[in-house]
Amino acid sequence: MSEIAIMSNPTPFEPNKPYRTPSTPEGDVSMAGTYSEEEKNWSLIAHLSPLAGYVVPVPFFNIIAPAIVWFLKKDTLPMVDNQGKEAINFQITLFLAFIVCVPLVFVFIGIVLLPLLVVYGIVMSVLAAKASQEGRLYRYPYTLRLI
Repeated sequence: MSEIAIMSNPTPFEPNKPYRTPSTPEGDVSMAGTYSEEEKNWSLIAHLSPLAGYVVPVPFFNIIAPAIVWFLKKDTLPMVDNQGKEAINFQITLFLAFIVCVPLVFVFIGIVLLPLLVVYGIVMSVLAAKASQEGRLYRYPYTLRLI
């Protein structure tokens, strides 16, 4: 009879296991927050540098900027290695989505999708930067992992 009582009241979380959000790392969640301030700041720069592409009129700046940060710091700072790749992959995914949306402007669907794509890119970059500043590894949703 005690087995029935246990099975009728399932708990969704194990008591000693932390809750995983989409931005927690795939590995050990207890590692969150153990990164140095330098790692957090460079990861923040990797996530926010593509936003400067809205001001700097350089083609592909949104991909080049996090790639420079990643290339310079990947060997010395493990968090920047992870988050730099995430930022680059996200920006490549946004670029591919942009390529798909441009011809859709002629069918009027792209007129709605392009501004939504821009807003999505800004919001996700800010969320990733916030997570990096807190010392959490962020995983962008719906992103092709190419690097």
